[in-house]
Parts: sequence; structure tokens; C-alpha cells
Amino acid sequence: MVGYWFPRAFILENGFIPARLVDSFWGGPGVVMLVNYHHSEVGPYQELLFMPGRFRYQGRRFSSITKIYVSTWASVVNGRHHWAIPKEMANFAWQTQDSVTHIHLSREGYRFASFAFKTLGPTLSVTSALIPADWRTLWQSGDAHSLFTRLQGVGRIKMARLLHAQIDPDFFPDITQGRLLAAGKFTHFEMTFPKASTSL
Repeated sequence: MVGYWFPRAFILENGFIPARLVDSFWGGPGVVMLVNYHHSEVGPYQELLFMPGRFRYQGRRFSSITKIYVSTWASVVNGRHHWAIPKEMANFAWQTQDSVTHIHLSREGYRFASFAFKTLGPTLSVTSALIPADWRTLWQSGDAHSLFTRLQGVGRIKMARLLHAQIDPDFFPDITQGRLLAAGKFTHFEMTFPKASTSL
């Protein structure tokens, strides 16, 4: 997971925000996540997602995923149907050796994103129970209606350093244009995606 601060103009032009959400964009730190799910209801898969900051809805502020790639079609269908998450397919190459992880994404043979991370420091226990509810609630505005999902998770985290990032901005926001705030690697992490709701 990588936290960034992006200029507002960059997000509005390059954050892949749906037209129906542009006027609701509030701002704040953005988040990029690269996830290697070893187990899920649709089997193992990899994921790259972008949340540009928070959005206003009925006087409150929530995060929203505006761009996301996953490695299996089952994850695409499940994410779109149950949580209105706009998942797309990509091929992932994921390799970890010692403390360094290299991740490459491609479509139809074209590599559009590459990342390298190095973990460092001690491992700490973390839980979503310490995060305010609105901060861990996803607001995904679908074609028919909005869906809200309050995420839950528990696990361990180590600090990380982003060694390399190369991105084609036609496929994913070029995060190198933002100011990096912090990076971390979760391990032994259990994430719960409850059933989404059409109301808060």
C-alpha cells in the first residue's frame, strides 16, 4: 500500500474519476494498493487499485476506487456485480526475493505498469477497528445506484520503500506525479468485504 498527495488538477484530469463523481471530489491523501490474494471466494488473484482521495456524499466523505485491475475474470465479474467496483483484467507478473518485490502489469502483451518495493523495519500488528468508519467505507457509484461497503481487516504490516514505478498514464494514474507520503507491506492480512448496501 502506498499513500500519496496529488495536486487536485492532476486528479481531476488523470484520476479516472467517473463524470458523475467529479463534482463530489473533495480531496485528501490518495492510496495505491497492490494486493496478492492467496485465498478469496473466487480463488487467488492479484490486484492493482487506485483511490484518489475522498468524495462528498450527504455531508460525509468516503473513498472510492476509480481505477482497478485484477488478474482473473472471476474477480472482475464478482467485484462489478456485488460492489460496483469497476474491475478490469490485466496480466500480473509478481516476484518476491528476500525483501524486494517486483510487480509488472500488461495487457495484450503490452507492459503498462512496473513497480518495485523493498520492505524494512519491524513488523507491527494492525486492525481496521482503529480507523474511523467513514474512512474505511467505500462509495462506489454504479450506473443504476450507489453501493456502500464498510471494510474490515486485521493483520501485520512492515514499512516499505518504493524503489521503482513506471506507468503508462493511459492505463493507470502516473503516481510518480504525486508526493509520496508512506508505503507499507501487509502480511498475514485478513480482509472482509461484507455485503454492500444501497444506503448508509
